[in-house]
Amino acid sequence: MMKPYPRYKDSGIEWLGEIPEHWDLLRLKHFTSIISKGTTPSTIDKAIMDEGEIKFIKAENIKDNALSDFPRNFIDSETDQLLQRSRLFENDILFVIAGATIGKVAVLTNEFVPANTNQAVCFIRLEDKEESIFTWFWLQSPKVQELIWIDAVQAAQPNLSMEDLGNIYCPSPLSNEKNEIANFLDHKTHLIDTLIQKKKRLIDLLKEERTAVINEAVIKGLDPDVPMKDSGIEWLGEIPEHWEICAFKYILVVKDGTHDTPKPVPFSDNVYPLITSKNLKNGFIDFKETTFISEEEHKKIILRSNVSYGDIIMPMIGTIGNPVIVNTKREFSIKNVALFKSNPNVSMNYITYLFNSIIISTQFDLNQSGGVQNFVSLTILNNLIVPKIKLHEQQEIADYLDRETNRIDTLLTKTTKEIELLQEYRTALISEVVTGKIDVRDWKKPEIAC
Repeated sequence: MMKPYPRYKDSGIEWLGEIPEHWDLLRLKHFTSIISKGTTPSTIDKAIMDEGEIKFIKAENIKDNALSDFPRNFIDSETDQLLQRSRLFENDILFVIAGATIGKVAVLTNEFVPANTNQAVCFIRLEDKEESIFTWFWLQSPKVQELIWIDAVQAAQPNLSMEDLGNIYCPSPLSNEKNEIANFLDHKTHLIDTLIQKKKRLIDLLKEERTAVINEAVIKGLDPDVPMKDSGIEWLGEIPEHWEICAFKYILVVKDGTHDTPKPVPFSDNVYPLITSKNLKNGFIDFKETTFISEEEHKKIILRSNVSYGDIIMPMIGTIGNPVIVNTKREFSIKNVALFKSNPNVSMNYITYLFNSIIISTQFDLNQSGGVQNFVSLTILNNLIVPKIKLHEQQEIADYLDRETNRIDTLLTKTTKEIELLQEYRTALISEVVTGKIDVRDWKKPEIAC
C-alpha cells in the first residue's frame, strides 16, 4: 500500500504544489554538468550512412521515452570529429527540442554508443546513472510536458530554447532517495511497458487473424469439404470447383468521380459536399470536414458518377482501398473516388470484404506503375479478376465475416482501451512518485523465485 510522506512544504511553484519537507527545488541547469544540443553542418546529409560504427541519433529515434534503432543513421569518425561538441555518452538524457515530437525523452544506453546527434536533440549530462534515471522520469511527467509545450509553441515553428529547458524546476530529494525512486519507477514501468508490449503484440496477431479469416472465406468459401480446382491464376491458387473467375465489370458497374478541382463555395442551402478519400474513415463517410461545391458543379459531376444509397465508394488515388457502403440518402459528389453501383444480384457487403482481401490487394500491387502516388484507373478496376459466385453464397460469406470480424474488432477495441489505461496509469504513477506524493523509501524490489 503506497503512503504519502509524513510532512510537506509549499514548493513555491503553483503548478507543482507541495513537496516533501526535506526535498530541495532546483532549476535543471543547477544540477547538470552539461545541457547542450547537437549541430548539423551543411554537408551532413552527404556524411550520413546506412551502416557504420558511430550512430547519428535524430528526433525520430526517440519513441515512447526510449531509443529506437530505426531509422538507422551513422556517421564516420571524420564527421564525428567535426561534431565533437555533441558527442554522446552512456546515461546522457536525450530530449527533443524541435519539431512535432518536442518533449520526447530517452536515456542513452550502452548499446547506442558511440553516438552523436543533431540540433533537434538536446543532451543533458548528470553525475551518475541514478541521477539520470530520476531526471528522465521527471521530464516525462505531465506537468513538465505541459510546460515544455507552452514554452515551445511561442514561436511559429515549435522549438524549445536551451534557456527555457535549463530553467525548468526539478524536485531534488537526497541522493540515496533519488536512487530508491529511480529503482522503484524503473521496476514498475518495466512491468507496465512489458504488459503494454504484450497487448500491442496481441493487437498485431488479431489484425493478422482478421486478414486471414477474410482471405480464407473469399478465396476458399465456407465449406472445408467442397471439391477444389486450379483457378488458373498463379497467385490465387485453388478455388471451389463450382466457382468461376471473371472480370469485375461483369459483376458490377464501375464509375469514377471527377478528377478536376471544383471551386469551393461557402455553406448554404444550395450547396453539396464534395467527398474525397480523406472523408472515408473506418467504413463510414465523414461529412464533418468537407468542401462544398455549387449546385451547378454538383450536377456536372453526378452525370458521370451518380452516388445512391447502397452503392460502394472507394479511394482510387493515394491510399487505395477502404471501401465504404453508402448508408445515407444525402446527395453528394465524389472526387478521385471510385463508385461501384449496387445491384440486386450482388451482396455489396460481400464486395467490401472482397476489396479488403488479398485477391484485390495483390492485383493493386501488380498494377502499380511505380509513380510518386498510388493510383488505380477505371480500366484496372473494371478488369480486376474476381470469383463469380451465386448471391446466396455471397450473403453466407458476408454474414459469416460480419460475425467473425465483429468478434475480432471487439477484442481489438478492448485491448486498445487496456493499453490506453496502462499508459495513463504509467504516467500517473511517475507523476505521483517524482513529485513526492507517494513515499517509496521502504519499497523493496521483489526477489525472483528460483
